[in-house]
Amino acid sequence: MILAGWLLLVFLADTESTPETWVQRLGSDDFATRELAESELSRLGLPALSSIEFGLNHADPEIRRRCRNLVQGLREADHQNKLGKFQKGTGTLPGWDRFCTLLPKERPETRKFYADIWASDPGFIEEVELNPDRAAITIFAKVQSLQLNSPRIIRANSPMVNPYTVNDVAAVMFAAQHPKARVQSDRLQLVTSLLYGQNIQGALSGKNGAVVHEGLRTLVTSWMRSQVDIQAQMQSLYLCQNLELKEGVLLARDLLKSGRLQPHGRGVACSLIGRLGTRENIPDIAPLLSDSAHMNNFQVRPREMGTVQVRDVALAILVHLTGQSHKDYGFGFATAGQAFQVGSTYNMGFLAEDKRLEALKKWDAYAQENKLPGRP
Repeated sequence: MILAGWLLLVFLADTESTPETWVQRLGSDDFATRELAESELSRLGLPALSSIEFGLNHADPEIRRRCRNLVQGLREADHQNKLGKFQKGTGTLPGWDRFCTLLPKERPETRKFYADIWASDPGFIEEVELNPDRAAITIFAKVQSLQLNSPRIIRANSPMVNPYTVNDVAAVMFAAQHPKARVQSDRLQLVTSLLYGQNIQGALSGKNGAVVHEGLRTLVTSWMRSQVDIQAQMQSLYLCQNLELKEGVLLARDLLKSGRLQPHGRGVACSLIGRLGTRENIPDIAPLLSDSAHMNNFQVRPREMGTVQVRDVALAILVHLTGQSHKDYGFGFATAGQAFQVGSTYNMGFLAEDKRLEALKKWDAYAQENKLPGRP
């Protein structure tokens, strides 16, 4: 009987051995037949993948279960094979050419960085590259997975730590720059939340003795500059301020030139340039000296109110970059004895319109004397 059963298996292996047939045999009443079918499909490898994937929706739960195992195994083997060839320089990976438009291809560390990103979740990068029309959905699912699967550690007297790895975040930032990956505005906060973990902030800014990861920094800043949604652009400005990313100066310049920012946004862009820029950025700010758009009201003393216009913020930043005194220019906060805070635009205004006009004339005189841009 045993011999007869073995001969039957040999016969089955030699006849009608198409992938579709083996998938059907995964649901056989005979255990040995099921095992043989799974073994044969595994041996056939990727050429049988489409047939196996078809079995994922089969009515037989045993066929579905075994097909899931086979698909996972074949894909993992394929990913490892591709990764091994890529690391040796004898093969490529989906997305590599696009990655090289962001980081220099000729540097060995660029290839290593991409290999590390790919290895962190091969299926994620491949899915984005092969199915770009679903890229935004894939990215959102990835971010949700990171948030659900990464434990949040809270210690006494210390901020919350999100232990996403550099490679996790780099994969998301790279995927989110695919031309068809436009994450919806209401989901952007989920993406940017990945940048606030202590380990990621350290890798981006070098704070608290951390080593800056230049590759991650490049991906994050290029993602910021690739955004077209105004809310995403504003979030990027705030991120650059919080993380002290000097690359934010380029983003602020681009946004000011675009003319798309609202008054508050223009003020924030000026403030960021003042915080992270230099005297060389004066020409980027000077055109706003004629921008009288209202930003907000402020109070320095009881019953002593002032107003802030975009041109006030521009002037305050110009005074800061040239090392002059805000008090000499009659700014309300300075005359009230308050210190200048480059990161806050709230009180960068004047208590009266005549004080504002005097300050602007003072800048014109200073600019002419020092060969700097005056009011347009």
